Amino acid sequence: MTTRPQRNTFLAFFFTAVFFVAGSAKAQQITLSYTNTATVSGLNIFTNLSLTKFDSNLGLLDSVTVTIVSATLGGSFMIGAEGAIDQTYNSAAGRITIRQDPTNSLGYTTIGETSFDVTTTPAPGFVIQEFTTNTFTVDTPLLALSNSAQSINSSFFANYAQPGGGGQLAFQIKNRPDINITGGNFYLNAENFTLETKMAVTYTYTVPEPSTWALLALAGMGGVAALMRRRA
Repeated sequence: MTTRPQRNTFLAFFFTAVFFVAGSAKAQQITLSYTNTATVSGLNIFTNLSLTKFDSNLGLLDSVTVTIVSATLGGSFMIGAEGAIDQTYNSAAGRITIRQDPTNSLGYTTIGETSFDVTTTPAPGFVIQEFTTNTFTVDTPLLALSNSAQSINSSFFANYAQPGGGGQLAFQIKNRPDINITGGNFYLNAENFTLETKMAVTYTYTVPEPSTWALLALAGMGGVAALMRRRA
């Protein structure tokens, strides 16, 4: 028959051994990324781009990074002279805005209202004859933004995670055409002057080693068994 002092000594030794081994087991750190792409026209209208939330069942978040992988201007636009006077096309640029959806609180700072010049055919300096319309094509798609990353403060981690990871983080992108024309009234159609944006969210999280879970489970069972013996 085991005496109470012997049982107490056994329990103290048992739990000390279990938690020493569990504490020495190395946690595993994993990185997980989700990406999505959206294309908008140069009509100065925001379009949503959604990213997947973290599955909080996987582990504990250590860091969250939102990245604009790329933002590329391309396509074409049309300029027409609306009056009885020639007009001159002088330059073209796209003013890019990328932001979190205003209905969210994601700890993300707007990147935007930055103008990027593009080269076109016909080239700037082209004279548009009165009552005519011309199409200007972007020569080579312009990679305006690349790998612009922003680390998220840990106080916002809860907004980026949910069980199952099925939720979405809403961001918004916009391309506002900045076309310089002189000489009178003109018509601009920028439906095909596009901004293709690819964004990513990267989660770094920690999960315990399987042995840690097993040892903690063993500790729980051992504790229950010991309590049952003490009651017997």
